[in-house]
Amino acid sequence: MAVGASASTASALTNGRLQLDNFISKDFRAFCNDFAYTAVGSINDLVSGSIAKVLGIKNNMFLKSVIGAPIAEEIVYRLSLLMIAKGLDSLMPIFMKAPFLLGATGGDLLKTATAVFFSISFTYAHGESLNPGRAATLFYGGMVLSYRTLITGGLTSPIITHALHNLPNGIMWMMSPPQKKN
Repeated sequence: MAVGASASTASALTNGRLQLDNFISKDFRAFCNDFAYTAVGSINDLVSGSIAKVLGIKNNMFLKSVIGAPIAEEIVYRLSLLMIAKGLDSLMPIFMKAPFLLGATGGDLLKTATAVFFSISFTYAHGESLNPGRAATLFYGGMVLSYRTLITGGLTSPIITHALHNLPNGIMWMMSPPQKKN
């Protein structure tokens, strides 16, 4: 251990790699996972299953990843963000609406903090133990989707962006041979 490094810093490093799980409480990670598998999973199954039924095809990973997941995740994460942001606008005292930090208002900073919270939730909902590169990508993606939600004031733009992001994986799932069951 390096001079001045704490035991918690050393335990956060495994084989020289930073383990993000050590910085977020287990209860919060468990909540994100449970929430993702219940609320988001139910909406995803409903949306992708309904589309499959209308089209007369079997529900598959393409429908779930390219259509169901973007709609479900944006409803859960970005709609919550949008409702909080609109609530902040209506409850904000006038002094919080005046620019003070590089042109940003106190309300902008509160919305950014809320977007960061939902992006962290979005990141942890995608896996219990993420490697730092995947976690950074998911967090950044969550922030981009949050920004698009706040700028447009709706969910259409983030749903389309999310679907386009998931499209290559959906195509790979369609092209992969079916798995044989033993």
